Amino acid sequence: MRDVAGSGELSTTNLGIQYSYDIKINNWWHIRPGVQLAFTQTGLDFQKLIWNDQISPGSTGSTSIEQPPLTSKADIDFTASVLAYSDQHWIGLTVDHLLKPKNSLWDTEAFVPIKVSVFGGTQVIRRGRLLSPIDETLSIAFLFRNQYFINQLDLGMYWFKEPLVLGFWYRGIPLINEESRGDAVALLAGYKIDNFSVGYSYDFTISRLLASTGGSHEISLTYEFKTTRKKQRHHMIPCPEF
Repeated sequence: MRDVAGSGELSTTNLGIQYSYDIKINNWWHIRPGVQLAFTQTGLDFQKLIWNDQISPGSTGSTSIEQPPLTSKADIDFTASVLAYSDQHWIGLTVDHLLKPKNSLWDTEAFVPIKVSVFGGTQVIRRGRLLSPIDETLSIAFLFRNQYFINQLDLGMYWFKEPLVLGFWYRGIPLINEESRGDAVALLAGYKIDNFSVGYSYDFTISRLLASTGGSHEISLTYEFKTTRKKQRHHMIPCPEF
């Protein structure tokens, strides 16, 4: 993954390898541990940034802001996770930045703190005809994240009735999050026909950034290729596909 943002072209590059393995506990539950080893790099083109003292009256075009000692910084990182699931429930734990990578351009001793994520959900409504795929579900899900002193709790709901899916997420529950109004509300709609699906989601900001952002849109097009291997229903994680 590579992301370049802003006029200073602040870049983030992550290149990693992942491995996971499925373990059958009994006829109902599976456990799937996983690990990731990644190379991460941060970069910045300081010369493309414009500071307030460069546009003030009498400016010479130069800036008094101290340039960072580095223009790019690279390190390695490690992530571990585990997921337990049945045909109706799932719960998992992910621990990121176990190697605490140092990627600051200003402070060579600064590091990315460990992030812990706990997530899960259940299908509270599950309807289908005998010996046929499930054609209607109502799922609720949660995601809790902690990094350093920051906590965030998200709650979501998905309703699927073939071929339509509708979803809703409230990100940053006020009881946990420091922002009293929460962070954002996300709405989702999707349509799936056989192996092809199209989805649309909109994140509406409700925090104090509301006056500075109009939210964000996302459109996804997905095609699933058929394989000769026969799918076993109890191997499929029940979390929503969109």
